[in-house]
Amino acid sequence: MCGTRRLCSGGAFVTPSFGGSGSGLVRVLVLLCVAGGLVCRDLRAANPRRRDLWLYVGAPQRKPDAALGAGVAFGICVAIHPVNAVFAPGIVAIYLARRIPIPVALIAGGVAVLVVGVTALYFPIRYAVSDSLALNLSEAYTADGSVTCIPLNTLAGILWMLSGRQFDWLFFESAPFLPTALAQTAVNFFRGLIGIGVVLGGVGLVELGRRRGLVIVWGLLFVPYTLFFATYGAVDRSLMFGPAYLLWILPLGAGFKWLYDAFGRRWGTGVLIALPLIILAVHLPRLNLSGETSVRTNAEAILNIAPADAHLFGIWTGITPIEYLHIVEGVRPDVTVYNLYQFETGALPQYLTRLADQGEPLLLVDSQALNALPPEVLTTTLRVITLAEIPTRIGEPRLMLFLLVPRYGIE
Repeated sequence: MCGTRRLCSGGAFVTPSFGGSGSGLVRVLVLLCVAGGLVCRDLRAANPRRRDLWLYVGAPQRKPDAALGAGVAFGICVAIHPVNAVFAPGIVAIYLARRIPIPVALIAGGVAVLVVGVTALYFPIRYAVSDSLALNLSEAYTADGSVTCIPLNTLAGILWMLSGRQFDWLFFESAPFLPTALAQTAVNFFRGLIGIGVVLGGVGLVELGRRRGLVIVWGLLFVPYTLFFATYGAVDRSLMFGPAYLLWILPLGAGFKWLYDAFGRRWGTGVLIALPLIILAVHLPRLNLSGETSVRTNAEAILNIAPADAHLFGIWTGITPIEYLHIVEGVRPDVTVYNLYQFETGALPQYLTRLADQGEPLLLVDSQALNALPPEVLTTTLRVITLAEIPTRIGEPRLMLFLLVPRYGIE
């Protein structure tokens, strides 16, 4: 069990360092491999009946250096992605459960804050070079098209960036529809783990629940993060559950252990080997992007179609490749590219109406951008004309390019 504790103690702190995006296949395979390693360590333990699964999380020892090292690791996690701060209640619970002395725990927390503060020095240094960090969304468009830039050389500006204020309108957007949001999240977990991983994880939770409150600590890590992104308003939020998948290691590993004990070595080993292979066989054809260049070719096609001096509006997946070609490679310097997320609240309808009245060509990239427009824009001011349909990979919807015109214009 000693090896198991070390493995999962580190995992409790390393898990949050994974960002919000990336291949779900990689996350799931890593999850299963680590869970499998957890079981193998248990089977080799001198006394596999020891009831110390409570120690699966927390610092591997009660020595101050271990607790301080965990503080450093957590600080790095938050610096990589500030949303990882939601793991703080779980980390505090782990320190309490491990009976880390309060002075040591406070120092570890201070070290974590210090690590985040040191990494945040990047912002004023970068701001001194250029006061525009457009690709980091530190600026916003107003109703007249002017740009307001957040002063990242001030404490208020740095806190604005770290707190995700540029996305605060997306926070808990789906909260009024919480049952639906949670159901969709559960479906994604079920599909990603081919059902079997969810069932075994559920059994593992029951097993862990018998060990002096481990489920409470695990829940303080798993629930806040999962709940936050289940109610997050971004269209690509399904890609942001990496740490939640990895935290599923604990109940899944316990589920494998239960399976091994209940049905014997043959069945336990068979499922342990077969499940990752089944997931690989199911997901790899969809997630294999080797030789995939459609993102670039689609962006090039859109820029080739766009009229002279056009204004292109889009969100993340649609507009970012175009921004890359336009800003980095200097393609089509005559056009102007906008990320819809960079507009101040209420500014977009006024700005679109202003440009349309001036006869400027307005293009929307992808149907997701169309859905992101305020409804009043399309009912009172502008109307949509499909300008082009760009082929994409087989099995995916075509990329749509829309033209916005005044409602009193083309009939």
